[in-house]
Amino acid sequence: CAALPSSLVENELFGHEKGAFTGATGEAKGRFELAHGGTLLLDEVDDIPLNVQVKLLRVIQERVIERLGGGKPIPVDVRLLVTSKGRLEDLVEQGAFRQDLYYRLSVVQLQLPRLVERRDDIPLLLEHFLALCSRRMMRACGGFTPEAVDLLTHYDYPGNVRELEHIVESCCVLSDGGPIGVHLCRSESGSGLASGRSRPNPLAVSPCKRPWTSSSGRISSRRCASSRAPAASWRSVWASAARTCGRS
Repeated sequence: CAALPSSLVENELFGHEKGAFTGATGEAKGRFELAHGGTLLLDEVDDIPLNVQVKLLRVIQERVIERLGGGKPIPVDVRLLVTSKGRLEDLVEQGAFRQDLYYRLSVVQLQLPRLVERRDDIPLLLEHFLALCSRRMMRACGGFTPEAVDLLTHYDYPGNVRELEHIVESCCVLSDGGPIGVHLCRSESGSGLASGRSRPNPLAVSPCKRPWTSSSGRISSRRCASSRAPAASWRSVWASAARTCGRS
């Protein structure tokens, strides 16, 4: 929903009849009609304008739609899934999201924690995104070194998963085909890794030695921070990383 201008959201969802507006030379089905009998996902529903929220509420309540420029109710049978980038409860309090629509949508809620709250997923996501980038760019990457994985695991990611994917893609582009080390991760200009915003994990868990396999098939030991011992400051982390990469 966020990718569409507010003036086009209604047309995209409900469709239009011939002559509904300038350039409407024929009728067009909207997403609800196209998804009839199936499932429709509305991504970032919190960006839908208030005037369209009213019509969306009617679709959920009455299971009918009306195309732009038409007055004929069209029945639809759609299972609706929605996502939001923020808390809809807060938007309701601010008046930016209709309360009645919120209650209609809140049948089953799934809360996905931010990436900083589930750091154990980061090594798996690194491998996943690196494999995707390698296939898309048709180039081989040697996987992340254990030091790079440790650095990226302790980063805060204000941009959440999308920032992690961006870092992996940049590293894949700049890689020479060998293992991706700390120096390449820190040189990624779009992230806070180069400015020292990476810090010890405040949600650290007990030590573990679960093997982590890179995209090249190399297995290395993945170290987790301990919650019982204080971690070193970020300056000592950079110093250790510089020695590892042979840089002063």
